[in-house]
Amino acid sequence: MDKKFVNYAKQDGVVEKVSKTSVVIKYKDGTKETFTFKDWTSKEESNATYIHKLKTDLTEKQKVKYGDIVYYDPGFFEIDMFDKTKVFYRANINVNVAWSEVQETYEDALMVSKKIGDSTTVSQIKIRDLVLDKNDEIAEVAELNKHINPNTALFTLVSNVIKDDKLDKATLDLLQSFIKVSPKAKYDGKLIKVKVYYNCEYKELSKSLKKLVDISAPYMVDESTGKKYEGKVNGGYSINGVPLEPGKLHIKFYIDVNGGMTPGDKAVISSQLKSTITTLYDYPVTTESGDEIDAIFSAKGSLARIVNSPQLMGTLATCLEKLGEKACDIYFK
Repeated sequence: MDKKFVNYAKQDGVVEKVSKTSVVIKYKDGTKETFTFKDWTSKEESNATYIHKLKTDLTEKQKVKYGDIVYYDPGFFEIDMFDKTKVFYRANINVNVAWSEVQETYEDALMVSKKIGDSTTVSQIKIRDLVLDKNDEIAEVAELNKHINPNTALFTLVSNVIKDDKLDKATLDLLQSFIKVSPKAKYDGKLIKVKVYYNCEYKELSKSLKKLVDISAPYMVDESTGKKYEGKVNGGYSINGVPLEPGKLHIKFYIDVNGGMTPGDKAVISSQLKSTITTLYDYPVTTESGDEIDAIFSAKGSLARIVNSPQLMGTLATCLEKLGEKACDIYFK
């Protein structure tokens, strides 16, 4: 497994030092190893990226053995309940699935309870892409590290009305009410950073855009090297394959949505092919015996697939669960 996700002790030893980003272990042969780790984000794809937050459960002076976990990504791994020094990969969750032929399960679609959907949260960052001209003036830029909702205006473009950055809030609110150039966030979450790439000279930017570039400067960092870089680009820079024209800016707002499942997400029932989630229901669905139903899938769609794992695994798991309950009742009574 890649060290970006998890790492382990190479020998028996003792933990000498623990910090938020490192662990130092002295091995029995006298050598020391420093494990460094930090939060990182995945490659941006389809206007989204994911935050990987690493952690360690070790403490100073704690003894470790070969193979003991030093740090791990809790989004992908979980501490083994039978051995606290090990982790296991969180590849799936156990859910009760019912078969039902309804509109929401048509063509291999899937319904999932909101309870299950909320339990599968990930640290996801959505990216809002916007392109402006170097001469545009903007005002009322959304504040970083604050919660925003889908209707929050990221900024107001005022260049076509009045070029004055001393507008009071009442005037800006009035502008936002009738000007169709106040782009909305479209997502519910926390605005954590902004990056600006501009295909021109910094001195050519409008006063308000220079301020935005200055705000973005601390976030223009290459995560792999830790080196800072400028937002100035040339004709080779593109957005989804389209070159950024001279005199234009590409503004990227990063919103931490930290959300669970949503309609359109993909899921796999047992070992079959993926299915698309159409609905997250927030009402109780139970069997006749009172067992809670976590998801609803199409029986026709499942039976039409080559792999019959849902029938085999589902039936066996249900039988074992009921037999386990009976066995416990017999043993304890």
